[in-house]
Amino acid sequence: MASRGDIQAGRASIALALKDGAFTKGLRAASTKLKDFGGGAMKIGGAITAAGSVIAAGMLAAVNSFAETGSALKDMAGRTGMSASSLAELGHAASMTGASLDDVEIGTRKMQKAITSGSKAFDELGLSAANLQKLSPDEQFNAVSEALAGVADPTKKAALAMEVFGKSGTKLLPMVDDLKALRQEARDLNIVPDAEQVRLADAVGDAMDRVKKAVGGVVFQIGAALAPAYAAADPFPHAVIDDLIDPALLASMLPPEPVDKPLLE
Repeated sequence: MASRGDIQAGRASIALALKDGAFTKGLRAASTKLKDFGGGAMKIGGAITAAGSVIAAGMLAAVNSFAETGSALKDMAGRTGMSASSLAELGHAASMTGASLDDVEIGTRKMQKAITSGSKAFDELGLSAANLQKLSPDEQFNAVSEALAGVADPTKKAALAMEVFGKSGTKLLPMVDDLKALRQEARDLNIVPDAEQVRLADAVGDAMDRVKKAVGGVVFQIGAALAPAYAAADPFPHAVIDDLIDPALLASMLPPEPVDKPLLE
C-alpha cells in the first residue's frame, strides 16, 4: 500500500506535468505571435521602405521640375527682356488656350522687331510705335494684346495679329482675348515664381548639370583606363576570321553549279 508521502509526491508530479503542459502551450502560442509580429514588422518595414522610396523619388522629381522650369524661364527672360514671372503667367495663359510658351517667345520677338521698324499695324491698333519703344517688353506685350482684344472684325484682327506677332499671331489670339483673367488665374494657382525663386532654380539646375557632367567625366576616365587592355586583347582570333573568308569554305557553302547538257541535234 502506497504511503501518504508517495501519494503526495504523485500529486505533485501530476500537478507539475499539468503546469508544464500549460506552460508549453503558452510558449508555443507566444512563439507563434512573435513570428506573426516579426512577419508583420518585416511587411511594415518593407512598406515603409517602399513609401520612403516613393517619397524620395517624388521629392527628386519636384526638384527637377523646379530647376527645369526656373532655368527655362530665366533663359527666356534673357532672350526677350520680359520678366520671368510675366513669362510664367503668359505660359499658363498660352497652355490654357491651345498655344505654348514658345509661341509667346516667337511672337514677342516679332513684336519687338515690328515696334523697332515702326510697323503701320500699330497705327491701326490705335498705338504709336514711338511710344511703345519707351515701354518695357512686359508693358509692350500688354498694350498690344489689349489693343488686339478690342478689334471687333475677326478678319482684321487675325491680319493685325500676324502683322505684329508673325506666324504665332493667330495662335495667340485666344489668349489675348482673355489675357487679364488668365494672368490672374496663374497667380491664384501659385505657379508664378518670384525673382529669387527663379534665381535659385537656375542655380540648382546648373549644379545638377555639373554633377551629371562630373559623373560622365568619371565614366569616361574609367573607359580610357580600361581601353588599352581591351585593345590588347583579341576577342576575334584570326584563325576564325580566316575560316570565315576561306575560299574553299565559302565554295562548299554554295549550291553546285548546274551541268550544261549537250544540245540534241
